[in-house]
Order: sequence, then C-alpha cells, then structure tokens
Amino acid sequence: MHFRHLFKGCTISTCRRCLLITVALERRVEESGRRYSVEGEVLLPGVLGSRVLGLMEDKTPLWSSALRLKYGVGEEARHLRQECYVSQSLRREATSDLSSTMRAEHEFHCSNTASVNHKIVVRNEESHSHHRSSLDASYGKHWDEVNNKRKLHLSQSFKNQTSQNHTSYTMEVSRPVSHGRRV
Repeated sequence: MHFRHLFKGCTISTCRRCLLITVALERRVEESGRRYSVEGEVLLPGVLGSRVLGLMEDKTPLWSSALRLKYGVGEEARHLRQECYVSQSLRREATSDLSSTMRAEHEFHCSNTASVNHKIVVRNEESHSHHRSSLDASYGKHWDEVNNKRKLHLSQSFKNQTSQNHTSYTMEVSRPVSHGRRV
C-alpha cells in the first residue's frame, strides 16, 4: 500500500518576496515493514533556504530513522551549503536458546558545529548465565574517524558461574576515557 501527499504554497509578503514552501509525505506498507518519508523545501530569497529529507523504517527486527537538512542563510539562501544529519537505529533479536541482543545507534553531524558532532552505540546481550552491556561514544570534529581521541567507553558484565556445589557471580565495569587535543 502506497500513499503520497504533496503540499505547495507561495505567499507574497509586503516586501514583494515570494515565500515558497513545498512538502511531500509518503507512506508505504510492504510485507517487509512500514516506511514513512518526508521531503520539504522552504525558500525566502535573501533570507532562508532549506531542504529536508526524512525517512523512518520499521522492518522487524530493525527500526531506523534519518533526517538530513541542507540550508543557506542570507545571501547564501539559494545555495544550501550548510548541512546537518541525524540518524537512529534499533535492532533487537532473540534466539531459540532464550538469549537476546539489542543494539541502538545514534549519530549527529552538522557542518558548522563540529564540536557537537557525535556517534553513540549501546549494546546489550542477555542469556541465562551472562548479561553484558556497553556504551561507546565518539565526539568532536573527528568523531567519525577511527583514530579519534575523543571517545568514551563504558561496559559492564555480569556472569553467573554457578555449579551444583558452588555459587559465583562476577561483575566487571570498565570506563576508559580518551581526551585528545584535537577538537
């Protein structure tokens, strides 16, 4: 099943500039899952220009979304040279032996605000004898590079090493933090 809606508008202000707004919404339902998308543009010449593309998908066991914004301000309103991007995903899986895994990711990048760019990954694994979870974050100007020195890693692990005559639980927590001079 597929639906697409398109909205367009042009308003003339007292300054004799035309404000153009275009929005397209789309919904698809398929055997593999659901998909929603949005596409939009705003243009007020000499003031603001922007283009937005968004997508959300639900394809079990994976859910994901992404949004990309390109924009220009002032004299650059028509050129859209600045860009921001954000995405999220979540994957959950269970196995026949009653263990499960979950992985969530979040990423944010903006061309003009490098200090807040980041990627975060959260993992969780569970079984009857072991529970492990971790969080990894990379941030700053070089957030997407392998050798980025601005990273945070947190992890914990619980193990049940119980036998017939012995009960033992182990917990491990680690928190290495890197701070480099690169921004």
